[in-house]
Amino acid sequence: LFFCSSNIIKAQDTLSVRSGENKYMIKSNPRLYKPFGINIYILGPTMVSSVSVDYFLTSSLDVEAGVGLIGTFGGIKYYFDGSNKDKNWTPYLGVYLTRVFSGTIWGGGDFKNSIYTPLGIQFQKKKGRTFSAEIAYTNIGVLHVWGGLKIGYRFYK
Repeated sequence: LFFCSSNIIKAQDTLSVRSGENKYMIKSNPRLYKPFGINIYILGPTMVSSVSVDYFLTSSLDVEAGVGLIGTFGGIKYYFDGSNKDKNWTPYLGVYLTRVFSGTIWGGGDFKNSIYTPLGIQFQKKKGRTFSAEIAYTNIGVLHVWGGLKIGYRFYK
């Protein structure tokens, strides 16, 4: 009985130490500490401007969805150095599906589905402010190279 209870106590101590390490890791990595974000895009996936929400599933994997003046989008981004807690600047690559109005303001046109693949860099402050700049391939219109700037704020879990 003594042997079993001492092993249980050792296991609980090990779990609490690991749990403490995990809490430290989450708090020290800005992408895990504040995983939920609200953003404003200039240009970007909907070609003009948009607002979006995003969430870090892991320190390197982020999902995002948004709506703009002439379309909607949703997708996923991979942050190459997202697990590095000391990195506020992090490069990323993403893939978005977009639905954008293709036409003129005087009438004519239709919504078109497209792909938007950004390659960019994000700066995230520990207090939650973010800034991103990206260049992207898209299959909308004649120009296949596009880009965007994004500012936002991140929140705790």
